[in-house]
Amino acid sequence: MVTFVALSGLAGAPMPSWLLREREAADYVLLPEQELPDAAQLGALLSAYSPRAILGLAGAQRGKRPDSMVCVVDEPLAQEDYVVAGLDRLMLNALETAAYARLRAWLAGLLSGRALSILLSPLPPRGSLCEGSASQGLRRLICDLKPSLAVCHSDSARAVIDRLGQTIVLSPGHAGLGERALIRAAEGLGIEVRRGAG
Repeated sequence: MVTFVALSGLAGAPMPSWLLREREAADYVLLPEQELPDAAQLGALLSAYSPRAILGLAGAQRGKRPDSMVCVVDEPLAQEDYVVAGLDRLMLNALETAAYARLRAWLAGLLSGRALSILLSPLPPRGSLCEGSASQGLRRLICDLKPSLAVCHSDSARAVIDRLGQTIVLSPGHAGLGERALIRAAEGLGIEVRRGAG
């Protein structure tokens, strides 16, 4: 079994007090925002969850992350039975152009043959319940590739679990409001949304 904690709304926000008290073992922390939280927040995440790595969309901040940080935009996390890949805003914009076929082929090869496939995105797919600013290209990609889970940041949505075809679409909500999602993958995929203090 592999476990993930998904959080959003940390970047540029004050440290949530619940995060300093949280103690939950997780293999990975997923951050679907375009920007990374500050060093104190990253330290609190490492302390709260003791993850193997924090996976986020921070290609532009390459020199600002601690050694334990893994940036899925630069290098997807690919294990034998699961994969986590990220699409930053630049890649989402490319999904709306002729580059769609290249990105689709790259992701199809990455996701192929894995029991669990997770996409991280700073925007939700258009037409999902967690819509605000949304991406039609991401919707098309999800419908084509059918990943197990898409974890998306959404400025307008609180914690939401939705389905787009065979894919579960998750907005973990806003960490400042105490919202986060625990994801457990074994035989199936279990998602628990938590609200309030840990």
